[in-house]
Amino acid sequence: MSTEILATPTKEFFIYMITRDIGLKEAIIELVDNSIDAARRFVVDDNFDGYKIELEIKEDEFIIKDNCGGMDPKVAEKVAFRFGRPSDYKDYIQENSFSIGRFGIGMKRSLFRLGRKINIKSSTKTTFFEINIDVDKWVQEPDKWNFEFSDLKTNCDNAEVGTTIYITDLNTEVKDKLNSVNFITELQKHIEVYNSKAIEKKMFISINRTMLQYYFDGLYFDENFKPAYKELIVDDVVIKVYAGIGDTGFPKHAGWYLYCNNRLVVFSDQTSLSGWGEDGIPISHSTYARFRGFVYFESSNPDKLPWNTTKTGVDPESKVFISAKTIMKKLMQIVFESIRKFATLKEEQVSEDETEEITDDVNKVLLENTKKVDIKDIKTSDLTEKFVISEVLQRKISNLVTITYYKEREMVDKVKKSAKLSSNADVGRFTFDYYCDMEEID
Repeated sequence: MSTEILATPTKEFFIYMITRDIGLKEAIIELVDNSIDAARRFVVDDNFDGYKIELEIKEDEFIIKDNCGGMDPKVAEKVAFRFGRPSDYKDYIQENSFSIGRFGIGMKRSLFRLGRKINIKSSTKTTFFEINIDVDKWVQEPDKWNFEFSDLKTNCDNAEVGTTIYITDLNTEVKDKLNSVNFITELQKHIEVYNSKAIEKKMFISINRTMLQYYFDGLYFDENFKPAYKELIVDDVVIKVYAGIGDTGFPKHAGWYLYCNNRLVVFSDQTSLSGWGEDGIPISHSTYARFRGFVYFESSNPDKLPWNTTKTGVDPESKVFISAKTIMKKLMQIVFESIRKFATLKEEQVSEDETEEITDDVNKVLLENTKKVDIKDIKTSDLTEKFVISEVLQRKISNLVTITYYKEREMVDKVKKSAKLSSNADVGRFTFDYYCDMEEID
């Protein structure tokens, strides 16, 4: 009898554990991230013009193809297909500055999540390799964890470079979702939002030949209206925090957006994660539907960023994130104070509904006197920790008064339908403006 006690995992359990916590959309976007990181080795200032990532989804086949430089066979042999990064990985791969890869499990986890038969082909200017993985056969060999090249060439002169991954024999749940039109639409929106910065920098990404579009949600900014801003450095991570006002009419888009090396990891958070409901800050409410906060964590060492392994959230116990959250709450209080100030313009008490109507009118004044801009177009040298509204705008807002009158519901509904309005408050504004126009009062 051997004195050695087995402690190695079974492959079935291993696959289950590394794929159980990642959704299908997240698994696919992980492969997109890999292609973006590959292209980043060759670009200046993250200008991805000319680089492409094309996803093709068929009935029982998933394909992702890029022209992002390819993978060197030595990197594939020593690093890329390891489960976790070896301590000497930098001997084989030059990590990109501000990479969005971190743990060394993303690609493998995504491949196993998607299907059972995997084919990978990759070309650099001077090399080519192909790998075929039959997951079911691999699982049946418990002591063999390595993969093998099915084709390997060096000293090539390749005109086209890049990597193509073909996955067939899709997992049942994956196949069902990928054959759903609704899921493909959701996937498209998911990539547009979470990889918006790469798309903004001219990375071409398509799904079934449909080009994805840049998702833009910025802040209102000009000389009369400036968001609050704070920048700090914690443990070699640069943290940039913006807090201000965004579009009206999209309450689900309110909240905080958190980026790690320009990869969105938290979208529109309105929970205690980002400080809502803590230290005197109110919980999410329609009054604050236009609040937007953006936090950018940037580091040349991605291990120091506060994201989780699936890039779907942050570690709330991270020293870096705790430092950022302190600033987030401070700036949020400053912005909220201004919102509350302008939402209560009357000395007498008003109802919650009336307060929201007043807020709508304030928003319209702001919209008429300022404009929404992308974060990248805001000069941080113009910003401070104060949320700035000029005296000109404040006077315009303070001149607003509330007009209240009562009419029969049936007549109000008829006017609402005729004028194509959505609320009783809109009817009141419309009828007032209509009278002023007809009587030529200005």
